[in-house]
Amino acid sequence: MQRIISRTPVRISFFGGGTDYPAYFSRFPGATLGTTIDKYTYVSLNTLSNFFEYNFRISYSKIELIKTLEEIQHPSIRGCLLYKNNFSPLDVHISSDLPAKTGLGSSSSFTVGFLNALYAMEGKKISKQRLAEEA
Repeated sequence: MQRIISRTPVRISFFGGGTDYPAYFSRFPGATLGTTIDKYTYVSLNTLSNFFEYNFRISYSKIELIKTLEEIQHPSIRGCLLYKNNFSPLDVHISSDLPAKTGLGSSSSFTVGFLNALYAMEGKKISKQRLAEEA
């Protein structure tokens, strides 16, 4: 059984959420300023054994115990697993120094950390640039 723990800093965009995404800046050219703070999102991944009646155990503000990828309610987890073509049984735990929906980029931080953990489970270390682009 393999356990991976990823710690990713929370980011802040000084011009508001979403201004650093192509859908915004391709329509409204300019510059955005972003940084990270000393608050983190933690993602713990563990291979789930065959003894469970489900294939995915996902713990965040909810707990999901499900058999198929399509049943996953958390959009970022479902999207990342589909993107990585990962259908192996997983135990995913998410915690953060900040509550969700603060507008401080905790969802972006989670997505980067989750992708990083998925790559680590494959034994791969990828660059921060590539993580940011894929997230």
